[in-house]
Amino acid sequence: MRAESFPVFAALLNALHRGVAVRIVTNNYNNPVQPAGTVPMLDFLVLNGANISYYTSTTFMHAKYMAIDGKVVSISSVNYSLSSYMYNREAGFYITGAAVVQFCAKVFDFDFSAAIPLVPGSYSPSDMRIITDPTQIKVHPPLHLS
Repeated sequence: MRAESFPVFAALLNALHRGVAVRIVTNNYNNPVQPAGTVPMLDFLVLNGANISYYTSTTFMHAKYMAIDGKVVSISSVNYSLSSYMYNREAGFYITGAAVVQFCAKVFDFDFSAAIPLVPGSYSPSDMRIITDPTQIKVHPPLHLS
């Protein structure tokens, strides 16, 4: 995961190592067991301090919500993947109005309180040293379509 080329993962990991609180509510995709020697991205983030839970409020959540310092929110359809950012037509917006930001925070807090906490797998001490290494990772935003 430390070599992941998509910048959202590196930016989240760097933020966690700077002490930024990261809470994520995501669908549980019941992903199959990872290949030997790999760590699922969500486990990696939890083991570095992210608070991640599985969404349960309705059948499925597709909206992407991000809050920044309780002052700005982003709501969009974009998946946090290279293909969604670079190749799909997506829609979204940023909001700064206090009333809307507070409403969005209440909805997120409700979903988070109803969610099931992700429990990461078990990893060896040597793997944990690699997983939790606080060295900042260079973030390389994709600049163009290839």
